[in-house]
Amino acid sequence: MIVPVSEDSLKAVIQHKKYICPSRYIGRRPRRRLKFIAFYKGGSIGAITHIARVVNVTFNVSSPGVSAFLKTPKQSIWMNENEFAVYDLQKIIPLKYKIVKNDSSAIQNRSYKTFKQFAKARKLEDLYIQMQKASEKRL
Repeated sequence: MIVPVSEDSLKAVIQHKKYICPSRYIGRRPRRRLKFIAFYKGGSIGAITHIARVVNVTFNVSSPGVSAFLKTPKQSIWMNENEFAVYDLQKIIPLKYKIVKNDSSAIQNRSYKTFKQFAKARKLEDLYIQMQKASEKRL
């Protein structure tokens, strides 16, 4: 899964080794067990910069269950949700070569890719092309 994060959010993920998001953002649970989360930083960076192996996922965690993690100087609207998905992570690793945006669209929502697709990508466009080829095969 590739997720967009702010600089502050990524710092919190690295510090706590947890990625937390509202359960409603996830939608239906993925059919396969999620193995990795890659982090896309927007703005002037515009690249996937880090990746982490998912150790465990807990769905439907209540607000009090994540309140310590969510205490940040800037409160976001999503922090007012009632239920969250909590992804426990191993070490968050910076990518040796960032997967850069260049002229592609920014990642604004969660995106699911296989590790093989992710490993082949050198820029975001590569991930979009793979997505397009997969949908053409289904036609």
